[in-house]
Amino acid sequence: AVIDDKAKIIVPGATLTCGIADPKATPQPLPAKVEWYHSESEGFTATHEGPCEVWCDKERVFHDDNCAAHYTAAPAELPYEKSKCTGASFLTMYWVAMHGPSWQVYVNCAPLSGGSGGGATTESSGSSATTTDASAAEAPAAQTPPSEESPSAPTTDSSSADTPSVTPAPAPEGSQSVTPAPASEDSTSVTPAPASGDSPPATPAPDSGDLPSVTPVPASGDSPSTSNCKVRKRK
Repeated sequence: AVIDDKAKIIVPGATLTCGIADPKATPQPLPAKVEWYHSESEGFTATHEGPCEVWCDKERVFHDDNCAAHYTAAPAELPYEKSKCTGASFLTMYWVAMHGPSWQVYVNCAPLSGGSGGGATTESSGSSATTTDASAAEAPAAQTPPSEESPSAPTTDSSSADTPSVTPAPAPEGSQSVTPAPASEDSTSVTPAPASGDSPPATPAPDSGDLPSVTPVPASGDSPSTSNCKVRKRK
């Protein structure tokens, strides 16, 4: 029930009931012993300690608390209660590796001959095992709590939006602002002299020969007397 409710399949094409084994394979007779191996030189992985079980349909016929420690041969040979498998349709093996907070569950099955639904192979190969992640709730007390319950440390963004802005301090209340005085209304604007090209042409003075002669007015003492003037009539 724990595997069915909490396991998460991470091997493509695998199932929780048979791993990557084919439940429709040719039915097999009951073996003398159930064998498990990863390769010709390795049965159970030594570091993956944990329990393993063998079932015939819904009857458990083998159990050990630490198969990796107790069955070190390659392949590992597991003695099971063969008599309890009479008439069974499937032989299924489970191995739970509990070496980390997330458990790994390996599953293999085989249809049995003589049963109502087929049979099982005589060997359980590690190459057909299914690896699943068990829920953290299934882990022992030393388990790592789920990430959603872990407090997250605040992250400071270095963007300029988070940089505090510096506001300049206002001027003291007693300080006066200095306003430049406007130009004096009486000030005389200086107009620059026009360039030489803009100067009006000068009129030359006339020669002395062309000037009209000016007869000076005689002084009052020199003025002729009009008292002795005689008027002579023309005939």
